[in-house]
Order: sequence, then structure tokens, then C-alpha cells
Amino acid sequence: MWIKRWFNLIWALVLLSGLVGCNADFLKPSTVTFTPAEFQTALARKFPVQKQYFGLVDLTVSHPQVSMRPDIKHIAMQFDADVATFGAKQVLKSKLNITTSLAYNAATRSIVLQDPHLENIDVDGMSNGQVKGLNQMAALLISETLQGASIYTFNPDDLHFAGMKLEPESIEITERGVVIHIAK
Repeated sequence: MWIKRWFNLIWALVLLSGLVGCNADFLKPSTVTFTPAEFQTALARKFPVQKQYFGLVDLTVSHPQVSMRPDIKHIAMQFDADVATFGAKQVLKSKLNITTSLAYNAATRSIVLQDPHLENIDVDGMSNGQVKGLNQMAALLISETLQGASIYTFNPDDLHFAGMKLEPESIEITERGVVIHIAK
């Protein structure tokens, strides 16, 4: 009786070691997911951002709010933006809305913004003509400043699992968050 149990145990161990030896990739996770709250926290660490243009306009962007837009494969971000123009005594408060896709930069091991697009800017106390000029400047700011901007950088330990190196392959935006697909 004990010989049969011993034989079954050895057989199970041989079978398991054969499976692991042939293909350890089956242990690798296929995805890593950042919930919207986790993504929001990672993004918030990157702000506030201050920029000055030609000594005429100071722009401070802060308090990002993130929402997932899987219907267009993007994330939407809303920021508080304070605009101070040369000679003006008052700082204008505004909301800046952008959409962007995400990409993985293997060289820096980070998730970066890809093709950010200004959706709109809403400024308290500004006429439509002034807002139009500010929209053009904000669109330029977004393309110059946010294209390729790192949102999250993986620690070296984040990209290892059970002695195997994990390599992000693609990024998907879903209702449940940002899903990183791992190469097999």
C-alpha cells in the first residue's frame, strides 16, 4: 500500500517537474491591471507642473482627475489650470480636459502618454476670443510637454515573477482600469 502511494507521489512530482521544465511560461501572469484609483494615484505624483511662455503667460496645471474611456481606447484627464498673464492682477482659474492613449517605453520601463489631445479648456472670466487664443497655446503646451511623459515607472522588481522577466507587450484601457498585457 505504501509503495503505491510512494509511486503516485513520485509520478506526480516527475510530471510536475516535466511541465515546469518544458514551459515555465505557464506560471507567468498574462496581465497586470492598474485600477482607476491606482492610476490616479500614480498620475497625481507628477503634478503640479508649472510652465512659463515667453515671459507673458504663467501656467500651473494641477489636480489631475482620471477616467477610463474604453470606447475610444483612451483615458480622459481633467486638470485645474491657473493662468497668469503679464500685467494682469488676477490669476484665471480654469479646467483643462485632454484625452490620450498610453504606450510602454521599454528603455525607461515606464507607461507614457501617447498622442495627448486637448478636448477643451474652460476659463472663468475670459471671453470666447481670449479662450480661443488660450486653446491654441494650451494645445501646443500639451503636445510639447505631455507627449511621451512618463505616468508610471516600473521598479526592476515589478517586472520579475518567480525568477522570470516580465515584458509588457501592449496596453489596453478598460472599465476596470489600465491593463498591461505581458509578452509570453
